[in-house]
Amino acid sequence: MNQNYFTFKNSWMILLLLISSFSFGQTTEVPINNNYASYTHGVSGEAGNTVGENNGPLILTAPAGSVFINVRFASYGSPSGTYPDFLIGSCHATNSRTVTTGLLGNTTAKIPASGSFNETFGDPCSGTLKTYDVAATYTEPFCSNSAPEITITGSTPTGGNGITYTYLWEMSTTNATTGYGSVSGINNAKDYLVPPGTKQTTWYRRTVTSGTESDATIVIVQVTGAPVAPASFTAEVNNQGNTTLSVNGVRWE
Repeated sequence: MNQNYFTFKNSWMILLLLISSFSFGQTTEVPINNNYASYTHGVSGEAGNTVGENNGPLILTAPAGSVFINVRFASYGSPSGTYPDFLIGSCHATNSRTVTTGLLGNTTAKIPASGSFNETFGDPCSGTLKTYDVAATYTEPFCSNSAPEITITGSTPTGGNGITYTYLWEMSTTNATTGYGSVSGINNAKDYLVPPGTKQTTWYRRTVTSGTESDATIVIVQVTGAPVAPASFTAEVNNQGNTTLSVNGVRWE
């Protein structure tokens, strides 16, 4: 064999090594997971449930006086694990969390309100028996005259390129799906600090981006009206020691 043959062969070997090195250096991207956020105020915690495809609807209830504020996990399909350790499986309706976000601000949720799971989510894997698994956090609403500074603590996400994650916080006073715009303060950190004095119910959206993948989670800060003080209040004690109360002209003896 001549020298040209060995030169040609060696060149191909070097090229194959370079291609292999380049391929091994590539980062495989997967959908972003573990993206949620929450805060606490009074009675706080999490509730979860699993319902089979033919056993709906799913009912989720928070303690009296509290409301659901974030959907930590939602999947209609073949999620694995049991509450609270749910994991998305190979069969998953991509609108699972969007639909489940409808429970935000409520003490009790019924999903779907009517119809079947397949009618609500679509059938992500026909012929496979599916379940609907949900985990959501709850806390108490704020009064409009007493909302303090609130730290919404965001999770550390996984997935994407597995290396870098960027964050974007936005807010809406319209609803959970529309009307989002810039928040005040720092909007690109893992957590977000809500300024004190919030006067109306507000939805906060954290979008996580990693490589070409992105995912959003929504947190509601629910604000209720402040107690209304009576226009007039008097208390009278007669000679027998009996007390008469009068509120806005209405008397109780």
